[in-house]
Amino acid sequence: MQRNFADWYKLIEIIPADEAVFEKRKQAINEITKMILDSSNWNFLAACIISAARGPEILGEDAEFNQAVIKCYQTYIVSFPSALADNALELRVVAGLALEEIFSRAAAEENSTKNDTDVSAPLFLSTLGLISGPSETHLADRIYQLKSTAESLLETDARELRKRQDLNLSSFEKLPSPDQANWSRLMTEIQNTFNQFEQQVAADKEELEILWWLENGISKRLNKSFISMPAFTAALYAGVELAEMAILPPLHSMVAVLQKSVEKDRKASDLGPKLLKQIINRKETNIWSLLTPTNNDTREFVASFPPLFPLTWLGTRLQESKGSAAWEEEFIKRTGVLVDQPFIPIEIAAQVFKEQIAIRTYENYLTD
Repeated sequence: MQRNFADWYKLIEIIPADEAVFEKRKQAINEITKMILDSSNWNFLAACIISAARGPEILGEDAEFNQAVIKCYQTYIVSFPSALADNALELRVVAGLALEEIFSRAAAEENSTKNDTDVSAPLFLSTLGLISGPSETHLADRIYQLKSTAESLLETDARELRKRQDLNLSSFEKLPSPDQANWSRLMTEIQNTFNQFEQQVAADKEELEILWWLENGISKRLNKSFISMPAFTAALYAGVELAEMAILPPLHSMVAVLQKSVEKDRKASDLGPKLLKQIINRKETNIWSLLTPTNNDTREFVASFPPLFPLTWLGTRLQESKGSAAWEEEFIKRTGVLVDQPFIPIEIAAQVFKEQIAIRTYENYLTD
């Protein structure tokens, strides 16, 4: 556990603390990781992801997660400061190490049933999309390593789900006649075969549906061509529609598909960067309602953790206020994303896609 413990703590101490202090810190982080995974709701996992990606400051001094981590840490290190101004960097290190361990557990659980560690990767990638990385080199490297791990986790699962295999029906020939004693075994073989068949049909359907969608260049929701829309409007619709068609988790190559759908046949001048505040037209509520979750639990989750879903939070806010919200100041405060930051269409499309995938993953866990 915590293979990169020393690397994370270089952010705080150039000279490593003595072995006894290191051991206490490891014990504290073990306890904090357990607290996150044992929580009866998603709030601690969401807060841990935000704290690692953005820093605990965006959660606020009195955030439940920050206070719980401080209390747990002080059980092992009594001198650990309580004020966020004094402990913010170490709280970020703690969150980073906890998230690293959560990713490690997800990677170790191959072919297992779904578990709450699996949703952490898409949530982490969603929260990174619209922000610049940390300016401090060592911290930037740790965040990059977490990002690479999350992407690798999703890509491994995505490829496994789409792997084509020959159906092995020879096992049925070896079964004895289906009398009462062998009925359970027969049903198991039948179920396994149909599960394999269903998975392959789903992979074929995804591939064909996305290829035709890309070739036609037509929005499924509007029944009009993407090229007939402004580039950033096309980016929003393409991001949502591709996320709806993709099997979870999606392949990393989906981003290239998304880029082609948005940029196909457009002039270079149409694809230039714009400031986020220029991209967002608060009166186009029909467009931003695209991002508003229909599930009440999801809407509450998005409202509670805007840094995980900045565009979804904004779309929901604009839709609920019917476009009357003075959004810029509130958006910066709640999401930590700067509105005078430039983006090109594919960056917006990719962020919408990541947020929609994270939301679908979260909702899958709500129904299981």
